Parts: sequence; structure tokens; C-alpha cells
Amino acid sequence: MIQSANTHGSLAGSLPCGSIPALITPMSSDGRIDWSAYRRLIDWHVESGTDAIVAV
Repeated sequence: MIQSANTHGSLAGSLPCGSIPALITPMSSDGRIDWSAYRRLIDWHVESGTDAIVAV
């Protein structure tokens, strides 16, 4: 979905649509974020056509 911002940089009034998952952060066995697994997960979503990813 292509959106354009108004003169104030806002997307107010636009409703997001499509596939917009909130990703589960992959963790290693010692409780640290597994950054390489996270990158692979994001790459998979991009290659699969995910429209946006929720950042929380």
C-alpha cells in the first residue's frame, strides 16, 4: 500500500491494510536477542510480501 504524508508528515486519516504482523523477538538460550534470527525473520516477511511490521 502506497501512502503519502500531508504537509505535516502525518498519515492521519489513513487506515493501514494488508498483512501487518507484530513479530515475536527470537531469543537465544541465554536470554539474549538472537539478532541473526531476527534479521532472517524480517527478511522472510519482506520476501513474502508483508505490508508492514508492528514495532512495539
